[in-house]
Amino acid sequence: MNTTARTIDYKGETCIELISGDYRALIAPFNGSNIMKMENTALDIDIFRNDPSLTPAQLKASRDLRNAYPVSP
Repeated sequence: MNTTARTIDYKGETCIELISGDYRALIAPFNGSNIMKMENTALDIDIFRNDPSLTPAQLKASRDLRNAYPVSP
């Protein structure tokens, strides 16, 4: 199983991308280290995600789960 961790740019802010096997997570240190997105890349399924249209400033202003939701089939 391949496991990696790296920093990436998310709309001008630094995020951490964690990949393990078929799973990928984006962690947002600028927003209290909240999970921005979790997905199964092999099945192309989002398990959890924030609204991708929100900017980092909007996410910082709302540091709770109002802008995030589990995704179900």
